[in-house]
Amino acid sequence: QNHKTFLKSRPGSLQSNGDSRRSECSMASESRFDCGRDRVLSQEECEERGCCYSPLPGSSGPPWCFYPSLYPGYKMSPITTTKRGQTASLTRVTPSYLPKDIFNLSLEVTEETAGCLHITLKDPSTQRYEVPLLDGIRHTKASSQDILYTTEYQSDPFGFIVSRKSSGTIIMNTTVAPLLFADQYLQLSTSLASSFVSGLGEH
Repeated sequence: QNHKTFLKSRPGSLQSNGDSRRSECSMASESRFDCGRDRVLSQEECEERGCCYSPLPGSSGPPWCFYPSLYPGYKMSPITTTKRGQTASLTRVTPSYLPKDIFNLSLEVTEETAGCLHITLKDPSTQRYEVPLLDGIRHTKASSQDILYTTEYQSDPFGFIVSRKSSGTIIMNTTVAPLLFADQYLQLSTSLASSFVSGLGEH
């Protein structure tokens, strides 16, 4: 069974008014991802970022300023198979609200062991700090017959879903909010499949 599949890309572009805009901003409160993590935004400031503004009762809970379903992100090129996994290029056409967007990224997917998947996003034009790999990490690709997970990719806007092959349980889903990558800023969002969370890495 092929453990790499592709999700249908979400067509269309961000529109500022009309039925399409209302549809993009119509989502369950628990599905909102904060578009104003740096500070509290007014409605005008929120909409200037291309985000949705919809107040809720109370001062805490889901964000009032959140990303619409079609917020412009990165577009993934066709995947190239390597000895250790896959690689692809990501390109951002529409700037985000962040200063110093990195418009071109490199995606490296390494299937290290049957139960370990290593996904790296990096700026190919500038050398930046990377967390060193642990000693003993394999430098060969795991057998596809032994792998315990499946990986799905959404090409535009880019995102990926990692699931358990045995049960279909989603472990990580980054298609729920846009990837943001700028100088000294990286934002990758995921939905939580369980209330028990571990292994999200250094931060």
